[in-house]
Amino acid sequence: MLYGGVVGGGYVMGLMLTFLVVFIGFREVLGMDFYKDLGFVCGYECGFEAFESDSEGYSIQFFVIGLSFMLFDLEICLLMPLVYSGWGYGGAYYMGYFFLMLVLMVFLYELESGAFGW
Repeated sequence: MLYGGVVGGGYVMGLMLTFLVVFIGFREVLGMDFYKDLGFVCGYECGFEAFESDSEGYSIQFFVIGLSFMLFDLEICLLMPLVYSGWGYGGAYYMGYFFLMLVLMVFLYELESGAFGW
């Protein structure tokens, strides 16, 4: 029995958690500071040292475009099962159209506010 008896799932998870807590405790007691190198706290730039400061930030248009792509990918992930299961069964029909209208409203708002304009 691999997962029965003494070697149950809870026992293994408890053992792993105990090991993790002990490891972190030893690291703190021994004074191992893994963040002494500046490379851990600054942005990654192709393996080289950063040329500029990270405090400059980035353009908000990139953030809006990224959120839009994530929303449209989520739309596809949620609507594909509805297509295969059939639209006419109960609440799935209304949920699908509600979600499509929500996505359309967000897209029109972004278009109207000029978020896509560079």
